[in-house]
Amino acid sequence: MKEFSKPGDTSTLTEIYPSILNAFKEGIAYLKTHRDTFCNSVMVLNGNGDDSVSPKDAIEFYEQTVAKDKSLFIYAGVNHFLMVDPKGHQIAGDVLNWIEDRLGNTVYEEFEF
Repeated sequence: MKEFSKPGDTSTLTEIYPSILNAFKEGIAYLKTHRDTFCNSVMVLNGNGDDSVSPKDAIEFYEQTVAKDKSLFIYAGVNHFLMVDPKGHQIAGDVLNWIEDRLGNTVYEEFEF
C-alpha cells in the first residue's frame, strides 16, 4: 500500500483502499456521461508536482467541463498535498476568494493572506 502522508503527519491518509479509487472512477464516469447537464461552478486545483493526480488530467477535466463558471489553478512546485505545502496558505486564500466571489460576501474575515 502506497503511503499518502508525510512521516509523522496524522492529518492525512496513510494508505488508500481500492473502494475510494472506484468511487472516483464512478464519479468521473458520471460527470463525463452527464457533461451537458453539469452546470455547477467548478474550481480545479492541482500542483504541477503532483504524482497522484496528473496536472494533465486536471487540465483535461477542466477543458471537458461545460460549466460556464469554471476556474483552473495549477500551482508550480506543489505536490498532491496542497494545503500542507509551503504554499498552502496562498492556496487556501485562493479557495476562499473563489468562494467569496460566488457568494458575494466574506466567508472568513479574519483570514490574512
